[in-house]
Amino acid sequence: MANPGMDNFRPLLAAMIRQLFEAEALDDVRAAAAHGAKLISPYDALTLRERSASGGPAVTLRKGNELDANAKALSARRRTRVVGP
Repeated sequence: MANPGMDNFRPLLAAMIRQLFEAEALDDVRAAAAHGAKLISPYDALTLRERSASGGPAVTLRKGNELDANAKALSARRRTRVVGP
């Protein structure tokens, strides 16, 4: 069964996967993930977090506009849901 919504994403996903395969350094992988996120869901700001050695989230990539107070509160809430209070 055809899925028109997914048909639009296939070329975008293919481009992102190709970038990931071509990435050599960890920063290249992060950049490819950020680029893929932008293609699939355009954003004004993106914060990529990875688990740090201590177990908590650490910001490893930040792109786009500076976060306003509402966006900072939403980011903190999401971080709390992932890590816990």
